[in-house]
Amino acid sequence: MSEKIQIDAASLLQTIDRLEKYIESLKEIIGQLSERLMEVRAAIDGIKRVQEGGFGELMVSIDKHGNSLIRIKGEVEGKAIVHLGLGVYAENGFADAIKILEGREELIRSEIDRVSRELEQRTKEYERLQGLVYSLAAQK
Repeated sequence: MSEKIQIDAASLLQTIDRLEKYIESLKEIIGQLSERLMEVRAAIDGIKRVQEGGFGELMVSIDKHGNSLIRIKGEVEGKAIVHLGLGVYAENGFADAIKILEGREELIRSEIDRVSRELEQRTKEYERLQGLVYSLAAQK
C-alpha cells in the first residue's frame, strides 16, 4: 500500500530560502578566512625575507591595503612584533614569530576545512530539497 505524505509547500520554500542564505554566508566566511590565511602567509614570508637579509631597502605598508608605504634602510633588528589576539602584541625573535604565525595559519586552515565541510553538507541538503520541489512540481 502506498503511503502519502503531505508537505507544506510554503514551509518547504522558506526552508530552501533560509538554506540558500546560509550557504551564501558560509561562502563569505570561507572567503574571509582565505583572505586572513593569505595575510598570515605574507607575514611569514616577509619575516623570512627579513631574517635571510640580502636587501638594501625594504618597502613596508603602513596599512592593510597598501595606501601608504615607508622605506626602511639599514639593519633590521632580529625581532618581530606579532599580534597574539585580543589586541595583545608580543615582541619575539624571528623564529618564534614564525612559529606563532604558522600556528595561526594551521588554525585558519582547519577552520576553512570545517566550514567547507559544512558548506558541502548544506549544499547537498539544498540540492535534495530542490529535487523534491521539482519532483512535486512534475507530479501536478
